Amino acid sequence: MKTGLVLEGGGVKGAYQAGVLKAISESGVEFDGAVGTSIGAVNSALYIEGGVNRVLDMWANINLSTVLDIDRDVMQKLKHKDLDAALVKYIGKQIISINSLVYKSALHAAAFLRGYISEEGMRNSKKDFGCAVYCLSDKKGLELMKEDIDEGELIDFVIASATYPIFPPKVIRDKKYIDGGVFDNMPSKLLKDRGYDRLVFIRTNMEDKVWQKKQDINDKNSFFIIPKMDLGHAMNFTSERVAKFLALGYEDGKAAISGGLADFLSK
Repeated sequence: MKTGLVLEGGGVKGAYQAGVLKAISESGVEFDGAVGTSIGAVNSALYIEGGVNRVLDMWANINLSTVLDIDRDVMQKLKHKDLDAALVKYIGKQIISINSLVYKSALHAAAFLRGYISEEGMRNSKKDFGCAVYCLSDKKGLELMKEDIDEGELIDFVIASATYPIFPPKVIRDKKYIDGGVFDNMPSKLLKDRGYDRLVFIRTNMEDKVWQKKQDINDKNSFFIIPKMDLGHAMNFTSERVAKFLALGYEDGKAAISGGLADFLSK
């Protein structure tokens, strides 16, 4: 029996998935492979490389200043509304050069991810990995397993999958790619096609938000862990929200284990 993990995209709401994974890991469950889109692809990549501790390590260090190219001191002043003259001047300059800010932030976020994801570690892992991306150049979505991706480009495709449309497209071999969420926010077919018997889905959105490929899901072989409340906007990466979502995910993960997940995995 092969058990797979499917992680939905959702920006900062990926912290919820990390909390769920912590609870599941504490129960002794290990997944044979993980796939995802956007932040789900990032969490999946970290999981197959270094397990749940690698996922939690990244989330312990992520905040607005790791996603946006804005000085930490400025972030603190914005957070506490300490709008002195220097800060107002700084913000004004950034607004004037918003294109530069977005471009620099994309590079900044990519550099942060490269500090945590290792292509060598992912390649050496016995666990399967896959992600969804959308190719603007070819106007089509792609679902790729790690063996489908050329050497040296694996992290590029993880970053491409997580390239939110407000950021410039990720360019790989002269083709432009963006967040796979515009195509398939939970690419479970990648694991189904490889003979996985059981799939555990960790969503970042509430149950009433339907994703593009829901019709592909076999409910008998699927178990869903879903937030009970709306987790809000995807790009608000404050430390407070990360901590809140980690705690919510951990609580829901514990509830899932006693509420049917343990039985599902024992079949």
